Amino acid sequence: MQLAVMLLASGFWMTLCGGVYQRYPNIFRRGIWLKTSIAIRTMTPEDYVLYMKRIGRLYSVLGVVLFVAGVLWAILTLVRR
Repeated sequence: MQLAVMLLASGFWMTLCGGVYQRYPNIFRRGIWLKTSIAIRTMTPEDYVLYMKRIGRLYSVLGVVLFVAGVLWAILTLVRR
């Protein structure tokens, strides 16, 4: 059951982060990130926004997969008892 809770929590968190990246793709385009991020330094601003939106989509999809896996794991754990 602990694994199911961890999968549900991580799935929710990844989906939330993915939504933030899709909604605000320039969230890390300020401060120290401008000097340390290779993606920001090598890409044009338009390409960086597109890159962050794609990363956000990927995080959202992976988060949903983890969430569904957590639900299925919880169901299987309860059925086996």
